[in-house]
Amino acid sequence: MVPRHMLIRELDDDSLLLLQATPRKWLEDGKKIEVENAPTYFGRISFSVDSKAFSGKLHASIETPRRRSPGQLIVRFRHPLSKPMQSVTVNGENWTDFNTQKEWVVIEKPLLRRYTITVQY
Repeated sequence: MVPRHMLIRELDDDSLLLLQATPRKWLEDGKKIEVENAPTYFGRISFSVDSKAFSGKLHASIETPRRRSPGQLIVRFRHPLSKPMQSVTVNGENWTDFNTQKEWVVIEKPLLRRYTITVQY
């Protein structure tokens, strides 16, 4: 069994952090991580991450909690070869709220039910 804090963590600042401690090996090309109906303070969350690391992409699909929206949704994308993020899209739109050092994509006040995030390396 995978420790919960590796994939889902609620922070004291009302943020929900996904994939914080994911081993890079889990995101090698062709691998997928799936979490379904995991309980959080905000309600149940489901998400998946698909690796196309060979072609320079990681892609996440997130179904946000229904009970309450977090103040921030933070998703960590750890490229298996430690490559830095070059660009990000959220729901098909260019996104600038990402941190290449922390490998995070941040969505402030996530009010939508679903998000798709693609990171290019």
